Amino acid sequence: MATATGITYLARYIGQVVGVAVSSSLLQAVLNVTLHRRITGPDAEKYIDQIRHVSTSIPSLPPSIQPLARSSYLDALRSVFILNAIVAGISFLSCLPLKEFPLPDTFKEEEERRRENENARLGRVEE
Repeated sequence: MATATGITYLARYIGQVVGVAVSSSLLQAVLNVTLHRRITGPDAEKYIDQIRHVSTSIPSLPPSIQPLARSSYLDALRSVFILNAIVAGISFLSCLPLKEFPLPDTFKEEEERRRENENARLGRVEE
């Protein structure tokens, strides 16, 4: 039982790490593309680099750049949420055909069986 529990936790942690890595990669990829598409001009690369690496710097950007940065983040986050919804849906659908295998005995059933065996050994009859 301990081995199964350990494997379960390992699978969960691997899923968390992979999920965060894929989500972050998608966020940065979409953000990079949308920022390059929206922000042009002589200082575009400087602003894009600043936005991608320090998201809290958006309020300090020129007023004309701020809405472009926010909408780029919005598009990137939307892509991440769509990906996560698709993965969650696929995970749910893949669980539907799984059969449930109950554990052999619960503690209560085991205690009742022990009591019955003890009573049978001693010749008692339960009422």
